[in-house]
Amino acid sequence: MVKYQSGYEVPPVSRHDLRVYAKNIRNNLGLSQAPYFPIVALLEAMYPMGINQDIFDDDDWNRKFGKAKHAVYSLTDRIINIKQSVYDGAVADCGRDRFTIAHEIAHALLLDGHNVQVAKSRGTENIPVFKDPEWQADCLAGELLMPYHLCRNMSVQDIMVQCKVTEQAARCQKSKF
Repeated sequence: MVKYQSGYEVPPVSRHDLRVYAKNIRNNLGLSQAPYFPIVALLEAMYPMGINQDIFDDDDWNRKFGKAKHAVYSLTDRIINIKQSVYDGAVADCGRDRFTIAHEIAHALLLDGHNVQVAKSRGTENIPVFKDPEWQADCLAGELLMPYHLCRNMSVQDIMVQCKVTEQAARCQKSKF
């Protein structure tokens, strides 16, 4: 189980609201009945919205962002920065890399252009998960890649195969159904 505590607080959003938002995105893209979501195509389609992408050579990435990170959304610059190997993995339908990019897209969709005030939490104060931007991004990414209305009756294995996600992501999402 993932524990969330980003240290930042954003306005609350429920799983239900994120599920509806993801379903609306899929409907608008004509993907309401498609288990597989083309996350790289969505990434590339965000340019007209003013959300850019910057793909970094792995060595340059490691120098700039460190080895632990794989992608980062900069709200200030309105850029999704991605390590080249992660981008290539997502293009090749690697589940982990697809989820990483979906997570950063979710940050962009949830934070950008909504005049969201991101507040640093004070001290050891616990932030409810529904106010944590990392939880919100994971939740929206999961709902985009593994939509409830299509996956609720699938096995974990079927979700993995049809949605091109990892077993961990499929199990986590299935547990929310």
